[in-house]
Amino acid sequence: MILEPDFDRITFETFKDEHIPQIVRFWNDCFSGMRNFFPVSSRDVRDRIVRKGNAVEKFDPSRFFIARDEDLVVGIAHAALRSEEVMRAIYPDWESGSQGYLAIFGVLPQFRKIGVGGKLLQLALATLDGAKEIVLDGQCINPWYGNSEAPFTPFFGTPEGVSIPADDAESLAFLARRGFRPRYDAVALELDMTNYKGNPQLAVQGLTDKDYKIVHCANHCPMIGGTVADWKIFRPGFFFDTICALENDVVVGTITGYQMIDLDPSKYAIYEFEVDPEHHGKGYGRALLTMFLSFMKDQKGARVIETLTIPEVSGPAFELYKKFGFVPAQTWAIF
Repeated sequence: MILEPDFDRITFETFKDEHIPQIVRFWNDCFSGMRNFFPVSSRDVRDRIVRKGNAVEKFDPSRFFIARDEDLVVGIAHAALRSEEVMRAIYPDWESGSQGYLAIFGVLPQFRKIGVGGKLLQLALATLDGAKEIVLDGQCINPWYGNSEAPFTPFFGTPEGVSIPADDAESLAFLARRGFRPRYDAVALELDMTNYKGNPQLAVQGLTDKDYKIVHCANHCPMIGGTVADWKIFRPGFFFDTICALENDVVVGTITGYQMIDLDPSKYAIYEFEVDPEHHGKGYGRALLTMFLSFMKDQKGARVIETLTIPEVSGPAFELYKKFGFVPAQTWAIF
């Protein structure tokens, strides 16, 4: 017999290893309708959340809260803290203090609107007391639910990480009542590669600079302004491809993509696409995208390519993608 949701029956506690199987069941029930979702296992939770960490950020079980109705996990909230040192490394103009963030948050639909979500959020945010600011993090720098370390498939959401659909009015209203409001709407664009017939030779011929090279590098993310000598493997164990534009052996543009292997081996995502502002208007963006798409189709067998854009911030990139046949697939709220 399934009992009606009752807040008085809910218990709230911090993470323990014994909760993992229950968290897996919750995750696969709560987020199964999200774009790019794939079912997770206990190993996924252990390897990608519990055991994940680095010199400056590691999983803290005291900041991961679960709500349970007997043996059923009905909600989770995971908070984390970035030190002043980390913030200055990410944002050079960061002045001082730490940043707290909500890394993941969810409640089963049938247990919403009875106080479970509010209590979980209250408990999680209380662990961030003293932070200069508290944000929601649905972008790539989220170390547990994004792809901050290297391009690889997030648990669900955008090619960068978990996020909230812009049409999820219930969740957005819940967060707005607690002071969280999106900064932008980001658009996931998708290209069906079946009929893609880009011509790399014509794209390269259109470049206005003569002293250039367009090269492929595997498992590297060259930095704009760097040189070939600066290239290093991003991190062993991850597999991705970058098409790079060089002018006088200096990097002036890159586009990086990866296989969303956990979701669909024939689906690829664009992780990063950047051209040095001083080289805008010279044809590098069009050439890089053409070369990248042709490589993915011919060498990787890609069937679908997905990317994430913020039209308000990167209008030219958004328009370029549309010219290549990308179509909107989902709009996301970026906090």
